[in-house]
Amino acid sequence: MPGDAVAVLDSTGRLLGRGLYNPRTGIACRLLTRRDELVDADLIHRRLAEALQLRQAGRLAADAYRLCWSEADGLPASWWTATGR
Repeated sequence: MPGDAVAVLDSTGRLLGRGLYNPRTGIACRLLTRRDELVDADLIHRRLAEALQLRQAGRLAADAYRLCWSEADGLPASWWTATGR
């Protein structure tokens, strides 16, 4: 089903990673991890927390800023903008 977390395997069955499946796009799976870990709300939360720490460390967090920059923050096809405090 679209949006399901799936395992991505090579031709020998070796795990390449895990991602989110969408048969309706040109990229059928957005890889979120290359490890054998769950793709769930905790993973998304960790990635967003890491992104926020990076923005704060670089003094880039202000009243409005881009919290998540898609692949650069490990969340492909996702852009999150933070506004207000």
